[in-house]
Amino acid sequence: MPEILKDQKCPICGEKSLALTEDEREVPFFGRMYLFSMNCDKCKYHKADVEAVEQIYA
Repeated sequence: MPEILKDQKCPICGEKSLALTEDEREVPFFGRMYLFSMNCDKCKYHKADVEAVEQIYA
């Protein structure tokens, strides 16, 4: 279940209309991954990132 923090301050427009979302998923051949995203309802700023929790060696 993703964790969502609403009404955060947007780094672009400065309004408290940013939603931060963090989720952890198991991805085949890659292992556990963290998915992050930021979305502003006012200025439509968006940023997303993916980080590996672990390294899998074949």
